[in-house]
Amino acid sequence: MFVVDSWPASRDDAGARVTASSDPAIVADVLGASSDIVVWGRQAPRDWTAHIVNDAPVNDGVAFSGTVDQAILFLRDKAKISQNCRFLREDVEQTVSLVAALAVVRKVRITLRPFRKSFSIPLSSAATLSVFCLYGEGDFRLADHADASTSDMITLDAYALAFCWRATQKFASATFSCMSSVCFGLCVEALPDAPALFGA
Repeated sequence: MFVVDSWPASRDDAGARVTASSDPAIVADVLGASSDIVVWGRQAPRDWTAHIVNDAPVNDGVAFSGTVDQAILFLRDKAKISQNCRFLREDVEQTVSLVAALAVVRKVRITLRPFRKSFSIPLSSAATLSVFCLYGEGDFRLADHADASTSDMITLDAYALAFCWRATQKFASATFSCMSSVCFGLCVEALPDAPALFGA
């Protein structure tokens, strides 16, 4: 497996520790504590971007919070995703299941938003594990402070899955940029289960 690591010059320097690979085995590194971000650089089928640009109405979006089972049922039955873009729904379903398994949670929050040009996803302080993905022709950027320049940001390619534990403690913003007529931005967040309450 070919892996690329990017680290600050010293432990005291600012900057995220990033591990990336196109090999799916990199996902196992999410369970380690050495990286701030683990990136699985996926190669999507060529027709995915064409279907997103040509077949996805720009009002197709999903915002849902609930159990993993509820989220998958919602994606299958109620999410208004074009039949020509069913690969998108299936990929989001698999990502939801993967996030829940890695974070060992039952609740997730899904934000899947179509957009033109750019938009920023608000990061949830409640999320234990956040996963980001840009679908389409564009990129995704994480900035560790509000006035970060482009050169200071972590930039990820389309279709890569970026896993980040406690994202709000490490990053100030998460921004998707689109270089075609429409793209989709995805954020799946693992939410801790509410503690059980026992009566006296």
